[in-house]
Amino acid sequence: MPVLIPVYLSEKGLSVEIITLVAAIGWIPWIIKFSWSGIIDSFSKYKRKIFVLIGSLIAIICFFLLAFIDPAVSIITFTIILFISQIGQSFHDSSADAWAIDISQIDERGKINSAMITGHSIGSGIGALVLTLLAEIYGFNCLFIGVGILILLILIIPILTKECNRAKKQEKVTPLLITEFKKRTTQLVALFALIITISGSLLMFTIPLFATNVLNLSISQIGLISAATTFIIIPGSFIGGIIADKIGRKKTIYSFCVPTILLVLLIFFIDNLLLLLVPYFIIIFLNAGRGSATNAMYMDVTNPKISASHYSIFNSISVLGIVGTGALSGVLIAAFGYSYIFVFISLSLIPPLILLYFIQLNKKKNKM
Repeated sequence: MPVLIPVYLSEKGLSVEIITLVAAIGWIPWIIKFSWSGIIDSFSKYKRKIFVLIGSLIAIICFFLLAFIDPAVSIITFTIILFISQIGQSFHDSSADAWAIDISQIDERGKINSAMITGHSIGSGIGALVLTLLAEIYGFNCLFIGVGILILLILIIPILTKECNRAKKQEKVTPLLITEFKKRTTQLVALFALIITISGSLLMFTIPLFATNVLNLSISQIGLISAATTFIIIPGSFIGGIIADKIGRKKTIYSFCVPTILLVLLIFFIDNLLLLLVPYFIIIFLNAGRGSATNAMYMDVTNPKISASHYSIFNSISVLGIVGTGALSGVLIAAFGYSYIFVFISLSLIPPLILLYFIQLNKKKNKM
């Protein structure tokens, strides 16, 4: 959907300025999702499943409504409904994350995150293929209805899943969050969550432009490469998750990031597609493995009493880093050029790795 929405608005004849503004507004709920994640923790006595269902139903209703709104006629209404749909999806996401923290122990969260990343990758890959064909054959109105139906079908999984019992206590979220963020470890992890995204997100924005403007690839070639990355993310996330549970989060992050620094530098010397694909696919593999270890670390630091709001803050900070980097990517490319931007991307991984050294993690298992 993040890719198809701009395409849809472009087909409707809207200006680039309006398209990028609407796209940015669509990201806002993911940046501030901790704002409503507190609701999930405040009413944790009702468990997590109910909030997964509520978030999904909000998104379903909104996507059905979008099918009947013409953005060329009422862009404000379209944007508001799109914004609310992302609130629903981010609400679902926070609930699912909190549910995963509830049922997991510290020595299995790497594998759990790898499974979550794999599920997201498979869903994104299949969804992109199906939704693109749906939009091309039947139009974007049918696409929005298709998205709603797809989310409705996915709801079968949490409905059929039995949830563990939780303590019948209503938590005071704000005081607990304040206490947690007074801790040095939490502060350092939050800063790490922000700056670790710079390299990967800048690479994500740069590679398509580099492939188009320097290597002269067609849109279909770029789409094929993007589809291929799904099959690389899956093994990368699984291996990263397993290693993170075996040797620890920090060692795994170092093991996956250091080779990434060298491989990104290698792209500086490449001007051929086939030579580019090898280091690029390896980088995707390493980033996926690092992602499993990083998310597991966020879960380890999270207070299980306020897991939805606490963990969502780390995620929100990461999204903020991605969106901020994306906004600055054009400026950086203009400043450094397509070749030297890869040197910048490579060096941007060094500060978070230095910061990681000072993060002290509790190795004891969480008691849920």
